[in-house]
Amino acid sequence: MKQLTYILAIFVLLSINACKTSQNENNEPQEQVSVEKDTTNNGNGEEKVEFSDQTYAIPDILNYFPIEGPYLITTCRPIGWSEDGMFAYVLEPADEACGCYFLKLHIQNLKNDKIEWSFNYDKEIKNNEITIDSVWKNNDSLFTAKLNEYKIIQNKRFYLKTSNINNKGKNYFFNFKKETEFDDQYQIDWIVSSRLKLTEQNDPENSLFSYKETAYEYVLNTGLSGYLHSPYEDRVAFVIWQARWGYEGTPYVVNFKIIGTKLP
Repeated sequence: MKQLTYILAIFVLLSINACKTSQNENNEPQEQVSVEKDTTNNGNGEEKVEFSDQTYAIPDILNYFPIEGPYLITTCRPIGWSEDGMFAYVLEPADEACGCYFLKLHIQNLKNDKIEWSFNYDKEIKNNEITIDSVWKNNDSLFTAKLNEYKIIQNKRFYLKTSNINNKGKNYFFNFKKETEFDDQYQIDWIVSSRLKLTEQNDPENSLFSYKETAYEYVLNTGLSGYLHSPYEDRVAFVIWQARWGYEGTPYVVNFKIIGTKLP
């Protein structure tokens, strides 16, 4: 009887210890992860939204990857997407020697890269009294009307991606190549053509999308900054930069070009 009591006591002690261990494990502090809805397509399919008229804030500057060189760089500010292939963005072209402020607001159809609507502003400035804040405020009603007309949904954040594209479980690869030609007069290489190619991982020889440009003028260098992925459809906007010979040679001026395509 004493032996049975001793065995039962040991079993109770072990059970209590096991419960304490389990509770300690469950109560250990866990890493707190802040979950926020990503405004980019994560490959799980298209997100459908119902459009309603909006008001629009001044868009933030897109963080691009550094471009080395004595460059004046145009500012790019994406606004948002529509569900049917429209993409709106603001460019603030760099001022070379004018003492001017420039702003362009484009609504681009990424199905054919046609600029459907554009607003262009340029004015000589003194004491930096003209900025995107003042231009946006003075033209807010016009911008609001046009962005709503094309059903642009403003996104709070844009992330320029450089990795291979993953969409609905498929991996896509893009490749950007450029060709140069030496100019005897200027003793410098000019860009004469560039090509952007998109392929699928399982079929790398088949070009799903190809873009070629040859209409270059005084462009010294070009490259692919990355791409933006629509949260509403399987569409991407490639961001290409071009460094052009400056008004007085250097500094060179970097402009951006948006090229769109829909993923298969």
